[in-house]
Amino acid sequence: MLWTILAALGVIAVRVVTAFRLREMKGKLETTVPEIEALHRQVIKAEKANKNNTSQAESLQGRLTHLKDVIHSLETVIRRPAENPMVQERARINQELDAEE
Repeated sequence: MLWTILAALGVIAVRVVTAFRLREMKGKLETTVPEIEALHRQVIKAEKANKNNTSQAESLQGRLTHLKDVIHSLETVIRRPAENPMVQERARINQELDAEE
């Protein structure tokens, strides 16, 4: 009988201690949840900014590629002026002007 009473008191003591600890944990959780939500909002903002930066980087990469193509085309024209019809026309006009003088 003594052991039964001691066991019942032990169970009650464990329940009381568990209830106090549970209250403390709930209090910590309630104070932590707003911080977690604020951090979550910051993460969402950072993801949006990252997505925006990524799209801008892709756009700038496309422009860079286009400009590289333009530069390559211009370099090709400069290296082979005899094949360029505009250069040939200018040379013909210059020859005509030289011939008139």
